[in-house]
Amino acid sequence: MTSPRAELSQSSSNRSSSNRSSSSSNRKLILAGQIAFLPTGILQTLLGPMLPILIARWALNDTQAGNLFLVQFLASLAGVQLSGLLLTRWGFRPAFLWGLLLMAGGVSTLLLGSSALGMAAVAAYGLGLGLLVPSDNLLIAEIGPRSGSSSDSDAASQQSSQRSPQGSSQRSAQASSQRSSEASSRASAVSLLNFFWGVGAVFCSVAVFCSVKLAWAAAHHLLPFFLGSVALFLLLLAFAMRNLPFPAAATSSATPAVTSTATRAGSSPSSSPSSSSSTSASSPSWRNLAKSPAIWIFAAIFFLYTGAETAVGGWIGSYVSRLGSRGAAMASIAPLMPAFFWTALSVGRALGTVFLRHFSERSVLRAGYGAGAAGIGLMLSAPTLTGVIGGALITGLSFATLYPITVARLSQRFGVAARKIGAVMFSLAAVGPAVIPWMVGVISHSTGSLRAGLLLPLGATVILFVVHLFEW
Repeated sequence: MTSPRAELSQSSSNRSSSNRSSSSSNRKLILAGQIAFLPTGILQTLLGPMLPILIARWALNDTQAGNLFLVQFLASLAGVQLSGLLLTRWGFRPAFLWGLLLMAGGVSTLLLGSSALGMAAVAAYGLGLGLLVPSDNLLIAEIGPRSGSSSDSDAASQQSSQRSPQGSSQRSAQASSQRSSEASSRASAVSLLNFFWGVGAVFCSVAVFCSVKLAWAAAHHLLPFFLGSVALFLLLLAFAMRNLPFPAAATSSATPAVTSTATRAGSSPSSSPSSSSSTSASSPSWRNLAKSPAIWIFAAIFFLYTGAETAVGGWIGSYVSRLGSRGAAMASIAPLMPAFFWTALSVGRALGTVFLRHFSERSVLRAGYGAGAAGIGLMLSAPTLTGVIGGALITGLSFATLYPITVARLSQRFGVAARKIGAVMFSLAAVGPAVIPWMVGVISHSTGSLRAGLLLPLGATVILFVVHLFEW
């Protein structure tokens, strides 16, 4: 008869073999997700460097220019809603592939005709972004690297509990430490993913600037060539990703219980196997979720932060073009201005994977929102181009890890149920960039001052700083 210890050893060996196979598949998916976020960064920030060009090409005022943001992100909102349905019923594959194809179709037709056709092109790639962005974030947060092997830790904990009377307390301490380390690992994985997004955003600004401002490039009309190259890359990426081993659709048996307010108050979420299996057997209802203050706080963050980030990155070029008495000189550098913001954001996200190992997520969030508000304030109050660039760099560095941490915290808090909840949160992350940049244009047009309009993202950042001063 096989001893319990021998069975445990054999089970641990089988789990290790399975984990190695799963890890190999996950690495392929993580790499694919990171590559997919490069063109995502290009398209999601394309309106920033292109806005002065499109305003001149189509004779738009600030309100009409703001409508471009509105169209892009309302289409993105529709895509987010569709992504929630796709992830729940069919998994990640269709959301990825359809998103890439729609993005390719939109960017390839942006400059082919009138402003109406341009609006349709923006809507097409906005819909694709709505499918891809939340799916990619949730995929990486779900399958991203963990701090060590959880299965090995479980086996070690079981052996420890058999050998020592203190085994139960040791296992509890190990589980608490593992949850803390895993939360940091999730945030680092999502931060690294968004670093690739930032690389795409920086490349977009530099490529647009070079395509229209360098004499040789402008003479050879390289801006349409750049947009066509992005479309071709998206098509090739969709073809390469079509057979990757994406996770299956979420099922009710795979959906863990949501961490409730009672659990946060001190009751254990896994006090017994029977209670754990019974709670994970059903997906949490929206009525129960709405009772948690954390849901509403997450909703405010996803709406306000994304809106503030998009407004700063989207309008900074136009803001600089109207700065001071040197209008012509400032207008020439305007398409390059978003690159300063997105470069700082990308560098911050690259460093964030190391930074989060030494500082708590809450401390990083508080410092980030506080410094971000200061950066926007400097950008709006500085009378010179140097001051605006300094403010943009401070804001980008400060914003770097805020969104990745928020996505990771959402996934950590709600588990696989974050796929369902994420449809709502990422919808708000599409509404924010639709509403706040659009309102910047409306306020600017009505007051005659773009600086007045940009007080809106400053106010949103200050609100988020205050929110994160409290425990929730």
